[in-house]
Amino acid sequence: MPSSPQELLSAAEGLAAESAEPLLRAAVSRAYYSAYHYGSVAVQNELPLINALIVKGAGGSHEQLIAKMLMAKTPRWTGAAYQLRELKSERVTADYRLDSEVTQAAALEAIESAKVIFKTLA
Repeated sequence: MPSSPQELLSAAEGLAAESAEPLLRAAVSRAYYSAYHYGSVAVQNELPLINALIVKGAGGSHEQLIAKMLMAKTPRWTGAAYQLRELKSERVTADYRLDSEVTQAAALEAIESAKVIFKTLA
């Protein structure tokens, strides 16, 4: 059965309720991916012409999505794009920088950021 962005966010909330750092890292990651997928669907639905573009120099699919959101040039999309970029940075720390501590507060903050993105793009 496929998962939805909302289910990923719910999983992040469950993981953030734990105190073990690997689970907190997973919570940050799931929060980011919930927002990424929510944003991707919103771009597909609301910005189909922009969604069809390949943004040169924007990098992989994650930076492509952020660049497309920025191309909309409205406070709504720009705010969501910058929030997603910041959340992506937190996810990179959680997934790749094992020498950096990820706290429960950081996991909860990532979840709140994802919720803001959901609300902004709803």
